[in-house]
Amino acid sequence: MRVVGVIEFGGPEALQVVEVPDPPAPRAGYVKVRVHAATVNPTDTYMRNGSYRPLLAADAAPPYVPGMDAAGVVLEVGDGVEGFAVGDRVMAVVMPTRPEGGAYAEQLVLPAGAVVPAFGLLEAVSKGTLDGGHGVLGYHYGKQNAL
Repeated sequence: MRVVGVIEFGGPEALQVVEVPDPPAPRAGYVKVRVHAATVNPTDTYMRNGSYRPLLAADAAPPYVPGMDAAGVVLEVGDGVEGFAVGDRVMAVVMPTRPEGGAYAEQLVLPAGAVVPAFGLLEAVSKGTLDGGHGVLGYHYGKQNAL
């Protein structure tokens, strides 16, 4: 699987396309998503330039993969996950400081609570970035959870 990651912290030139092993099957409570798009946020520069190094998981190793928001399609559903099926279009919030890294990857395994239905937004992938992604995700999370 390919990711866009950082081997050595620096400027934009530090971002590299890197081959890494495919993520495992999702464990209970998790889903695996094929990423179709990831947003680019200002905080991604902090991951790239090393400012977030103290926040990275202790066992994190290069490549460090930025990206906080993703849109894609569910590939697999772990045990106990309700409300998602293979093929569902989804959006997700990703913590790039986790050992697996962030959203700049072809596939992600995420807690089901970090994933929301995309309700047809993937036809216009750019829709997820019109407001930085957070408003769209917040809107759908609120609708899903009656907030």
